Amino acid sequence: HVLYPTQNAVETEKDPNNSSLVFLIESKGVKTLLTADISKKTEKIIVSTSDVHNIDILKVAHHGSKNSSSKEFLEAAQPNISIIQVGKNSYGHTKTTTKHRYTNLPQRP
Repeated sequence: HVLYPTQNAVETEKDPNNSSLVFLIESKGVKTLLTADISKKTEKIIVSTSDVHNIDILKVAHHGSKNSSSKEFLEAAQPNISIIQVGKNSYGHTKTTTKHRYTNLPQRP
């Protein structure tokens, strides 16, 4: 399922990261959410327009930057496994505050 962007977002969004494709893949009972480089702004839209609850595998948005992985988004998604795609970079990714939000997620019932 393509959750984002909508046609309106593609036409009006100034930040190309917030026009990144966001996919929800459901296969054999496993829900995987691929978030590309979206920011907290887009996470908020996705939570309000899509069912992203109880995600099994989450590809962490924007390499774990400070601009993504909001508390509200993580509380909705409650991922079992989170994967951060990052290599040597000059941006300082992955931020310690972002990693902290993931390591302190409450366990799903």
